[in-house]
Amino acid sequence: MRKLSLLALALSAGVLTACSDSSTGAEIYRVTGSLDANGSASVLLPSDVGSINSLPALTCYTANPSDMYWFQVGSVELPEEYFPGIPQEDRVLDNCIVEPAEVGSQRLMATVEGQPPNWLYAFTIVY
Repeated sequence: MRKLSLLALALSAGVLTACSDSSTGAEIYRVTGSLDANGSASVLLPSDVGSINSLPALTCYTANPSDMYWFQVGSVELPEEYFPGIPQEDRVLDNCIVEPAEVGSQRLMATVEGQPPNWLYAFTIVY
């Protein structure tokens, strides 16, 4: 039980790591933390991770801190043609996205949304 408590503490504080895969030469950047009260998290990525013209590969995971089963998050949005009366922001069920940090910026952000509030998140970025 102590190991899980320490792991949860490390994850809730937010952990940033970067390492390389010697077999492919790819770099791997990992970020973990806790989702906010809305079930979202966004992280500014280092400039060497990529740009809007050279996108990295992003995988998002979430976990309930009490059981530590990790779920991979994809992007799911209800199509407007089948749900015309629902506003676009309410049609987003889940998202795992790479987006520009700000308009005109070449820096990227990793974002996960639509998850249970206060769960753990993990981003794995390969570039």
